[in-house]
Amino acid sequence: MMRVLILAAMPQEVGPLLGPLGRPHIVARSPYPTWVGRVGHMECHVVQTGIGREHAGRAAAHVLDSTPVDLVISTGFAG
Repeated sequence: MMRVLILAAMPQEVGPLLGPLGRPHIVARSPYPTWVGRVGHMECHVVQTGIGREHAGRAAAHVLDSTPVDLVISTGFAG
């Protein structure tokens, strides 16, 4: 199974990413809200990072310390 980490800054950016995951479940509320869901052969971890490069970097490092992934995507209105 392929693991994908998707980073988005704000709730308005995260919301549309959760729909295609069917019924994603929240696995963390703090320090970064994180949901996990599956699409086909992919397990997707969607993380709400907060705005800015520093927040995205800290959130990515936080997740990558405990979860190996195959692909990292940073997305959003300005990302």
